[in-house]
Formats: sequence, structure tokens, C-alpha cells
Amino acid sequence: MLIFCILPPSEVYVVTVLAPYVIPLHSPCILKPCPNHVRALVKPCPNCVQTMSPCAHAPIGVIDRTELYHYQPMSEYGDFRLLVIEPGGLNDEISCTLFHTAFQRKPQYRALSYPWGNNNMTHSVRIRNEVLPVTANLHMALKRFRLPDQQLTLWIDAICINQQNEREREQQVQVMRQIYSNAESVIIWLGDAFANIEEAFNFIHRFEVRQTGTQETQSNMDDPEVISSLKTFSDKNTVLWVAIRSLLDRQWFMRTWVVQEAVVASQAQVVCGNQTCSWEALSKMVTWMQEKGFMVWLSGYSHRTIGMINVIKNEMRAENGTLSWPVAALANFFRYLKATDPRDKIFAFLGLTLVNGGIKPDYSMSCEELYTKAAILMLEEDPFFILSCAEYSAQGSEPSLPSWVPNWIGKYKYKATALFSFNHGFMTGGRTSKRVIYSESGQTLTVTGFVFDIVSRVSQHLYNEVTSHTNSREDVYKKFFDKRMLFQEFDEIANDSNPYPGEMNFEDALSRLFVCDQPLKGCEGLHPSDQLHKQAYRAMRYFLRHLEDFYARDTAAIDVQELANEPLVNAYLRLSSQNISYKRLCASSRRYLGWLPDAGALGDVICIFSGADVPYLLRPDRDDHYKLIGECYIQGIMHGEALINGKLVEQFNIL
Repeated sequence: MLIFCILPPSEVYVVTVLAPYVIPLHSPCILKPCPNHVRALVKPCPNCVQTMSPCAHAPIGVIDRTELYHYQPMSEYGDFRLLVIEPGGLNDEISCTLFHTAFQRKPQYRALSYPWGNNNMTHSVRIRNEVLPVTANLHMALKRFRLPDQQLTLWIDAICINQQNEREREQQVQVMRQIYSNAESVIIWLGDAFANIEEAFNFIHRFEVRQTGTQETQSNMDDPEVISSLKTFSDKNTVLWVAIRSLLDRQWFMRTWVVQEAVVASQAQVVCGNQTCSWEALSKMVTWMQEKGFMVWLSGYSHRTIGMINVIKNEMRAENGTLSWPVAALANFFRYLKATDPRDKIFAFLGLTLVNGGIKPDYSMSCEELYTKAAILMLEEDPFFILSCAEYSAQGSEPSLPSWVPNWIGKYKYKATALFSFNHGFMTGGRTSKRVIYSESGQTLTVTGFVFDIVSRVSQHLYNEVTSHTNSREDVYKKFFDKRMLFQEFDEIANDSNPYPGEMNFEDALSRLFVCDQPLKGCEGLHPSDQLHKQAYRAMRYFLRHLEDFYARDTAAIDVQELANEPLVNAYLRLSSQNISYKRLCASSRRYLGWLPDAGALGDVICIFSGADVPYLLRPDRDDHYKLIGECYIQGIMHGEALINGKLVEQFNIL
């Protein structure tokens, strides 16, 4: 943000000071930055008169350059700063001190996890006799947590790290896991209060574990009286439902860095306005909502963020605090999250996993350099993790990358089969060695395998998740109705593959195709194991054919309502959504059916690579080279069946 002085028209120019803070220029003023000041806390007056007096129209709250806080360099690697907030009233100026410390001193502090919001430094805090500009959201948090009668010690990234010092940022990112794991507790700040916030937190408190003597107790959410009192929860327009949705729509759930911050926290408290709950209670509420089918009304990915954080916490707890997932897998799982600096889409996960390819934070690298380096290093760990993360994008997109290098900035579109389910059991390329070589330039990847088939037909999107903010009943109905309507195209393409190639029965092939041959967990005893997928497929088709009756809820549709609540149908629909979202149905020239990434097209080549779990889709390019379109699923070859006649001897050069 700039302070401007008024000049005669002959001296019109704009000098950028402390970018990216920008204030629009207002006519009739002709403005340039004032050399005596930096950062205005409000916009310049649009009605000032032209004068040569410096800062004649300067706003209240101007910070003199000499007043700005100057960070003292930290003496040793591994040191970090802590912020001490002095006691004060709600409207008092925020007064603080910063001091250097080290982990071996075992300082007592709490760590703040919060969304930065926009980068406009519209507020400030006083550190001793100097001033440090901060964002509105951080200023609000500091006022919220300041105590009236005693000091509070916090670690806050925007203040405790000198954000203008690139080298310091790199060093501090490397110890951020230790900072959050050594904190007494992590405060998850969701922001200011909203209408009826008490309703949301009163409901969450039902899931709190309470200590009664030597026993822990929790509200019984399956108690008939509790269920009866929550009947109105199924109406998305109730005060409670609107409050829950407002809470889960907060920006925190879409920030990349919060994953590490929440995962390594020994204890975490969720705070919004003047309300608070434990992380465990919030997690249990979301799990309960998923089990009861309420999450279908939500927009966004908050439930996914919470769920995956808990999966990683449990994994690390079982492995004595370590995680052996490739950093590419973590980046892919959380691809939908946002980061102010796109390089943090990799850096934010380095501290969580042992499988990080030796990458260290280096903010001097461009995105192209970092993403390519990360991909090359991960090739040595498991090359097909990287290929499964890559998704083809049109030329001219930013950053400019080889097709086999994942673009972590790109919009989250589909879930990679190989990465979405670690225990899928696929072995399309057999248990042979993984033969992958990259060129010295880092631009070309050479993979050994063979061409299995050519894509001859491609569908429209079969299934898209509803992302409407309101998620009205009509939205949800439309989601399933569209899915039902697209079955017409599905049947048209699929019927040409009857009888199905190989030894698989046609209906069995279709029923397994819809869930990428994943097991229906929790439904094992409902039908014989060899009939489970077919029974679920038939029930789903029946359910989709009778949608109008189900949503009309007449007496004639009782069997459909019961079917919609049947565990087998729910499990099948959920697996279908997880595995085929944003994928296209395809048929090959040999009549095999499968799923392609969104960019898949006629003429693309289905390839099987030596040692790969899943097939990959390539597109012929110049001079016997190819572009990687992405991984794919082809029913009937996922367990090595194609290797009977195929020889893994051809080399594919992928640009």
C-alpha cells in the first residue's frame, strides 16, 4: 500500500513501493509515492486540492518509515521467534514483544493456525517502540486472544518469520513441523462470528468427550430422543443447518499449510468468534454427518480436509510419528487446497513425510523448476506416482511444464486411481521392474511398455459433483438425475461390448467398472461375495430409474426410500462417486470399457508400462514422441491379464 503526494500534471508518474499494496488513483489528484512515508492504512482522499505540500491528503494512521519494525537476524539454524502479547482491553492498541528462542530451551507457547485472507496490511501492532503492519484477519485474532490481565505467548508465521527475508523463510519452513508439534496447543482460528454461531457450536459440543471421575463419556447421538430432537437437521433451511454450513465454509479448510499444522498438533482448539470446541469434537460431528448422509448438502471440501487430516494423524500415531507416503501423494490428496505462493503446494508437505526426495524449501526457484525437480526426485522413489498425479492441460497454460510433470496449481478435477486407493491390488504391468529414464535436460521421459489398444469411443462426463454454494434439494436431485440421464449414453457405448472380451460376464464387467473393481466394505454379509457387485449395480439402476417417486415421497415410493437408505446402495454410490468423478467412459477398438481423464479423446493410445499398477493414456505428438494425458482404468486388464500376449519392450518418449 502506498502513500501518495500531489504533483503538478507535468510530473505524473507512479513509483511502486513495497509492492503488492496498491491504492487506486483518484481524479483530479495526480499522485506519486511520498518519499517520507510508507503504507497508508486507508485510501487517499478523492477530493483533495492540488498542492505541493507533502502528504496534504495523507490519511490517519500513516506509519513513518523510521517507525517500522526491524527484525533482528537469528543467530543459529533452528532458532525461532515467539511473540509475547501484552495484556489489554478490547479497544486498546495491541502491544507486543518478540524474542528469539530454541527448541532445546523448551519454551511454553501456543501456535496459531489461521487463513491469511488477502495480503492488504490494513492494521498494525506495536512491537516495543516500532510498528509492524498486519492483515485484518490477523489483527482480529490478536484482539480475540489477548488476555486482560496477563501476557500470552504465541507463534504466528506472519509475525515470527521475517516474510521479506527469503533465506529466513526457507529455514523456518524446515522447522515448522517442530514448531507446531512442540506447542502446548494449536489454536485453529476460523475468523469472526457469524449469525447464530452458538447453534453450530452447541451442536458440536454434543460430540465432546467429557471426563466423569475416571470415565470418559459422550452424548449418545443414536439415542432415539436425540435423533428425534434433530429431525429438523435434515431441512437445510433451519437455523442449525445454516450455521453448520457457515462454519464449514470458512477459508481455513481450504488453506494448504493447515494440513501440517493440524496433523502434528498434540492438542488443537477450534475457535470462531467467541465460540470454541476441540478438534476431536468437530471431527466427530463431520463423521456423524457423513454417516447420516447430511454431507450431500454441503458445498466445498471441508469434510475432505478434516477427514484426510485425521487419516494422516492416525497413520503417524501408528508409525511412531512417521509417515511414509510420497510427497506427491500428499500433494495430490490436497490438490484442491489453496496457497498464496504456489511453491507451497510442495513445500507445505515436506515436513510431514519421510518420502520427500530430499527436496528442501528454496524460494529462489520458479514453479517450473520446483515442480520439475520434485517430479524428477520422486521418479527415483516411485515413478508411477508422479505419472498418476499428472493431468494433461492445453498448451499455453501456466506454468509451462512437460506433460509428465504434475501442475499442482491446476484445478482439482479427478481422483487418480493409483493414488486414491492404496490397497487397490492392481498390477496391470505385472511385478516387473519399473523402467523409467529421464533426459539430462529434464524435459523428456522414456518409459518401457507396449500399446494395448486405441480409444474408439468417448462419452461426455458421466458424473460431476454438485459445487453449487446453496446445494438446494433441487441441486442434489439434479446431480442424480443427470447421472441417470447419462446412463442412456453409457448403455449405448457399453452395449457394443456385449459379450465382453475375455472371460468376464458382461453384467459383472459393468458392475465392477462403476466402482473400478473396489470392494464394497461393510456389505460383505448382505449377498454372496461373487454376487455383491451385481446386486448393488442392479439396485443402483433401479434407484436411479425411480428418482421422481423417491423425491416426491409418496406412499408408492416407500420401497425406493428404503432402497436409498440401504447400505449396499449407499456404499456402491459412494464408491462410484469416489472413483469415476470427472472421468469419461471409453470403449477401445477391441471393445474394452474403461475410464479416461477429462482430456481423453478419440485416437489416444492405451499403454501398459512395465511394473505400473494402472494403464496410462498417451497422445501421439511430433517425431515419435507422446504427450501424457493421464492414467486410466480399463476393465478386464487391471490384474495383468494383458501381459499374456503383450511384451514390455517398446519405448515411449514422453514430452
